[in-house]
Amino acid sequence: MRDFIPRRDADLLNWARVFNLELGTAPGPEGYGVSAAQAAAYDTVWTAYREAYAQASARTTRGPVAVQAKNDARQELVRMSRVLAGVVRSHPGISGESLVKLGLNAARLGRGRLMEIARPGAAPQLHALGVTGCSVQLRLSDISTTGRKRPKGVYGLLLFYWVGDRLPGSVSDWSLGLSTKETRFAWTLPLNFGGQAVRPGTRVWLSACWLSPTLEQGPMSQPISVYR
Repeated sequence: MRDFIPRRDADLLNWARVFNLELGTAPGPEGYGVSAAQAAAYDTVWTAYREAYAQASARTTRGPVAVQAKNDARQELVRMSRVLAGVVRSHPGISGESLVKLGLNAARLGRGRLMEIARPGAAPQLHALGVTGCSVQLRLSDISTTGRKRPKGVYGLLLFYWVGDRLPGSVSDWSLGLSTKETRFAWTLPLNFGGQAVRPGTRVWLSACWLSPTLEQGPMSQPISVYR
């Protein structure tokens, strides 16, 4: 399947510009299943990449430091683009026309046939292996086999979190923590949540879901909790 993320920096710059602008037009980000906060965060990441790209491209400012800053900004832009692409593709009723406008046209096989890739049908198991300072070691496994590798046909995963003594009332209330292809990884616990500082000893809930190669989300795992 052809990746929707352009390889060349200049092409990525243009693709992300269109994606960012489209999220801001009617019906707005919520019409694509993206929250206003997510859209604002994406605009910040896109702006950072645009400015870093300009610094790394200009003769007067180009250098190893500027190029590394551009590469770092690109990595974050690509990561968030994949996350939001997964959100959009999973939004009920999203049309092919909307996907094309966002640069997320469906993957195709020969003679225009649509590639059939199933959305993950089972939730993963999420395990907390330990907390050191503000970092928690996490591992996901296939709930059907308890294996440590991603299930067949799974591209990666999304980690979500919530801060509080009790679980949120709705799935949509969870905040996105990260997107990764790794099944074992470290995640930094939040320092702020809902505009308030997260103090040591605060309970943090975690849940995760698998992503298909077309970045469609599967069911969320059984929540677990750790203490910051």
